[in-house]
Amino acid sequence: KPVDAKPAVLQVLSMKRSQAISIVLTKLPPINVIPTAIMKFDSMVLNKDGIEKILKTMMPTAKEVEEIQQKQLENPDMQL
Repeated sequence: KPVDAKPAVLQVLSMKRSQAISIVLTKLPPINVIPTAIMKFDSMVLNKDGIEKILKTMMPTAKEVEEIQQKQLENPDMQL
């Protein structure tokens, strides 16, 4: 019986950067509720501190965006 192989994944961000994002994600509400909370200014779901964490930690730099786009062009069939 063949073992299911994990799909190949490209890693663009450094491990340190990936870990920082993962830590912030654990402290925020679920990703699917964040846009609505921002649009409705719902501070019960996402307060000022949460917004600052998103802006300071999770937003990609211009260099990261460029690197991600380049990797996607080079490897269109691979998951990032």
